[in-house]
Amino acid sequence: MSEFVGQNTITFIYDYVHAFKGPHPGYAPITGRPQAGRPAMLLLSVMGRKGPASVTVGEVGLIPVSRAGPVSKGSTTDLGNGDILVTVDAVPQGGLW
Repeated sequence: MSEFVGQNTITFIYDYVHAFKGPHPGYAPITGRPQAGRPAMLLLSVMGRKGPASVTVGEVGLIPVSRAGPVSKGSTTDLGNGDILVTVDAVPQGGLW
């Protein structure tokens, strides 16, 4: 696990999403939070001071709010332009942080 120390100018936003198919496949946001213990996908948009190419994401995980349970590590797929699809096998119990 890594910690960041110092100043940075990284901004990120995320949405829980589901994939859809059709003539223009993609990802659509879902309302609310996904069910604990179930798989989930997040679309993470990351921006650095010098644009999305200036930021590299090495690892993403979901942490229970209580920090008492295990971290649900996600697999990442770089979609380009600062967008990263994160897939986790199971959402942690007890809410997310």
